[in-house]
Amino acid sequence: MTTYPIIKRYGLIWTSLGKPKETLPYFPEWDDPSYRKILCGAYYYRASGFRALENFLDLAHFPFVHEGLLGDVCQSAIADYHVQSTPDEIMINNIRVWQPDPDGTGEGNYVTYTYRILRPLTAHFVKASTQGNLAIFFTVTPVTETECLGWMGLAMNYGFDVPEAELKAFQDKLVAQDIPIVESQRPQLFPLDVQRECHFPSDKASLAYRRWLKQKGVTFGTI
Repeated sequence: MTTYPIIKRYGLIWTSLGKPKETLPYFPEWDDPSYRKILCGAYYYRASGFRALENFLDLAHFPFVHEGLLGDVCQSAIADYHVQSTPDEIMINNIRVWQPDPDGTGEGNYVTYTYRILRPLTAHFVKASTQGNLAIFFTVTPVTETECLGWMGLAMNYGFDVPEAELKAFQDKLVAQDIPIVESQRPQLFPLDVQRECHFPSDKASLAYRRWLKQKGVTFGTI
């Protein structure tokens, strides 16, 4: 009988079909007792896991896909931001945007994002505002090259009076808005050649992600 190693972290069970080359990606806010923690998902996408993760990184879609929640079409410009790639991760910071309801608490605010791409199918951001920090850890389980399941771990150091069911329902609503957009993208396999699709200045994170995957030799679900 074949057996596989497992680790329980962040409300999930992790395994590897081979010998793991790295430890689990780190989600520091989940281990911080000053944060409340909520696991959301699984979310099913008829799309490449890389398409799903790229959508998680994309702030430019907020005013159009999540208007009234994470964006305002009258304030849709994305200012320049900084991207730094290393062999181990990609750091994306200095992203400041206005959001009418950034976290499900119902209060609009300017927020600042800091992203880290930790693995080919795992990323994490911290959204900082005057209320506190909201961290989301997004990891994807590939089912096939064009199907995947997404999981989101939420950690907040404020909003303790907001019921967990409301926060989960808010996240479910956002993902339900995202999924049709992600599933509509063609080609279904994720192009690592940045010349195959049209990109804009706000796509710096996506471009860095594609180059990073190519440098890592990722082939599953890509072209």
